[in-house]
Amino acid sequence: MWRTAGEDVNFLIDYVVDGEFVIPSSAEATVRDNAGVPIAELTAVSLVVDTTSATLTIPAAQNTVAAGNTFETRFVVTSFVYEGETYTRVHSYRLHPFVPLTTTPGDVRRELGLDSSELPDRDIDILSAYLTLRADYGTQIEDALTSGDQRSLAINKAVAVKAALALVDGLPFRAAIKMKAEDSSVERMSEFDVSEIRIRLGQQLGRALDVIRGITTGGAATIVLSNPTDAITGA
Repeated sequence: MWRTAGEDVNFLIDYVVDGEFVIPSSAEATVRDNAGVPIAELTAVSLVVDTTSATLTIPAAQNTVAAGNTFETRFVVTSFVYEGETYTRVHSYRLHPFVPLTTTPGDVRRELGLDSSELPDRDIDILSAYLTLRADYGTQIEDALTSGDQRSLAINKAVAVKAALALVDGLPFRAAIKMKAEDSSVERMSEFDVSEIRIRLGQQLGRALDVIRGITTGGAATIVLSNPTDAITGA
């Protein structure tokens, strides 16, 4: 889970025991920083227990990323008591400065031909895809984001494809073979070539990166002009 650095984070905490939502008799939370050290202002914070969930607000001041770090993690450790037993859960979220990407989970789904029931937003990691590209190709990736030209379109395409590539191996388990609604139905082919999909996505990524890096490749000839030999004179 990614959140924007320097902003308040409202963190939803569910009280769940063996898959069932419960109402505890008491609950508290402690937030730990990137090194796992408890944050003094957010240690043993009492949580409401009048329902099956609570919201903990982590102030913007505790959600900054130190100079030199690409991103940071915060750990939310919750402890609640239900029917005399204590249950402890550790959740986390990552912080990164705002990135002006227009890529959406829908863009990633379109690359794979899936819908939101097969590939929900929570399973798509757009920012990780961007950070991986930036680590591999450096400042050209950052510059493309705000270029205001084809490079800006290309970086958003590249991020969508990179995020899709990270999910390719799971396609056989995600893609529904048959889907039915009240007045329509869709049936996919029962087998598809994951390797072929990976190659296709890799080619798309390569073309987008060429645009970002300003690499021009020659296309295949579609019309060839020549002086044909006369069949009678041989000239």
